[in-house]
Amino acid sequence: MLFLLDKHANAMSQYNIEATLTSVVEVCSTTQGPKIQGSKAAGEIFAALFKLVALIIKRHRLRISGHFHILLTALRALLTVLLADPNNPSSSSTRRSAHEAFHPPWLHARLQPRHGERFARLLTLVCEPSAASVARSRSRSSELDSATDAAKRVAGQYMYLLLEVYVKLQLEVEVSRDMRKALEVGIFSVLDITSEGCRKVLNESLDAGGRAVFRALFGEYRKFGKWKGV
Repeated sequence: MLFLLDKHANAMSQYNIEATLTSVVEVCSTTQGPKIQGSKAAGEIFAALFKLVALIIKRHRLRISGHFHILLTALRALLTVLLADPNNPSSSSTRRSAHEAFHPPWLHARLQPRHGERFARLLTLVCEPSAASVARSRSRSSELDSATDAAKRVAGQYMYLLLEVYVKLQLEVEVSRDMRKALEVGIFSVLDITSEGCRKVLNESLDAGGRAVFRALFGEYRKFGKWKGV
């Protein structure tokens, strides 16, 4: 599938792209995920899913511009798997949150910070689009800049919802400092394109514990990210 998405991009239809993202969600599902054994299975599967989603963002972004929720669903599924703790399922199963923080049958051990770095890369690809990924033709530089800005605005309308998932997962499972550090560049990239209005919506959607986590996260962003107080 990677070969087709990359080398035969023009032959890929809207259905092909959406079906691929839906497959990513299904692989991450507790009920539909493959039952694969092996100590390296989790890392290899996550790496394969990362490559699929990254390629879609880079080569087929225009096809998902009006269907961003499908990409968001795939990213949410990957983030949930990334932070899941299969050795402590009670931490998620007792709360039964809206995003269903359970693990698929192939996740036999927690994923590592290096996998978090890959997920962070997906976030930066979404929030910091290249001109090539949003260009419809050989456009002038000013038109490419406008297309890039437009793509960021579209992403900014949705990506704060992924921050909500990230915050709520931290209330359900213990996320190591190394994993948070690995995700930092991607999370900060999301905050870069999140408007004040969306931040307020996010804050209001959280309970007291979630607001405390988000407040700490935003404090780190103001200190180390690109935030300029605007």
